[in-house]
Parts: sequence; structure tokens; C-alpha cells
Amino acid sequence: VGGGWNAETYAAVELIESHSTKEEFMADYRLYIELLRNLADEAGLPKTLDTGSLAGIKTHEYCTNNQPN
Repeated sequence: VGGGWNAETYAAVELIESHSTKEEFMADYRLYIELLRNLADEAGLPKTLDTGSLAGIKTHEYCTNNQPN
């Protein structure tokens, strides 16, 4: 993620951008979402997305635009 939130991160996960087909993307996207949910459960974090609370799942865009320097 970069910036100050790296030290606060339980896990950082990114979806690859080299999918050849929509079907390949959708299969990987389903696995990506499942992994995010499992990691949130494992860490005892809420399955919220891009909220003002530090706890929860954050997109790269949210972190880029909202984390302190």
C-alpha cells in the first residue's frame, strides 16, 4: 500500500492484471474475494470496504487517496 498503513496491514493482496479472457478474470476474481473474506475472518476484522475505520478491507485506490503521509 505504501505510506504509514503498511505497518498496520494484516495482509496485502492484489489481483493480477494479466488475464487473457473475461472467464479467466471472473474465476480469479471469485478466488480473490474468497481470500479477502477468509483473511478478514482470520484476523478478526470486519468485512467492510473502504470505510473511515482503519479496520476492514481497503482498496488500493482508497489507501492512495486517504492514508496519512
